[in-house]
Amino acid sequence: MSASRPLLDFTVRQRAFSSGRIELVEGTDVVGLTGGADRVTGAAVRDRESRQTRELTADFVVDATGRSTATPGWLTDLGLPARARERFGVGVRRSAMWLTSL
Repeated sequence: MSASRPLLDFTVRQRAFSSGRIELVEGTDVVGLTGGADRVTGAAVRDRESRQTRELTADFVVDATGRSTATPGWLTDLGLPARARERFGVGVRRSAMWLTSL
């Protein structure tokens, strides 16, 4: 069984939001984490239009930004020691093929 990336993203998003326990906050950018060296308690977000910053509290924070993440710096800002960057291959490959009938 296989699925396209858009289908997978759609399915995971629908499933995650169906519980009613996750809130999607659009039109904002995360500008930092809140809490301290012992615990992350949420994220600071800035509204793109008003430029107002507010804190969103959370029991669980996920950074899904990928390689461009600012999380290491934000964790250092909370008082945690800086970590060396690690890179490793995950062994995943993608391929695609277009088929046409003659």
